[in-house]
Amino acid sequence: GRSIPDEIVALTGITDAMVRGQRIDDDEVAALAADADIVVAHNAAFDRPFVESRLPFFRDLPWACSVNDVDWSSAGFRSRKLENLALAKGFFYQAHRAIYDCHVGVRLLSDALFDGGPTALADLLVRAHRQSVRLWAEGSPFEKKDDLKARYYRWNSQARVWWCDLPADRHQQELEWL
Repeated sequence: GRSIPDEIVALTGITDAMVRGQRIDDDEVAALAADADIVVAHNAAFDRPFVESRLPFFRDLPWACSVNDVDWSSAGFRSRKLENLALAKGFFYQAHRAIYDCHVGVRLLSDALFDGGPTALADLLVRAHRQSVRLWAEGSPFEKKDDLKARYYRWNSQARVWWCDLPADRHQQELEWL
């Protein structure tokens, strides 16, 4: 119902002409999701609000995040970005196109995190079931933004506050850091 912003066209290569007349079949998506035990997204904190707003039945499904629910850093990966993980595993793809991002996500999750280790999916499933808390870093000074980003905090522009989701057993430790 609106034009694709120029920065998104530059990032994805998707134009208004490409999507004109196209539509997502809500019933088909609902049928696919009906048997899902869990919804996995790479950076679910970004995708989940859009998906749940557009397709409210996703609010009733459990979600996992292949950014936060896989221990990439302990497995030696220096970045959690999908493109960088793919490069570290030795494959290249056309990033920021949904179908390709999904295929590379499945590939990454099906691979062992490290030699002889569990698959990334196995790690994700264990970690996705742990209790987590959302921590809001209210009143954080601007000059601390890089420190917060390094600890995987995200900026909420509407609430004007930094926040992160973390395992409940790390809550007190993170409060002390703040």
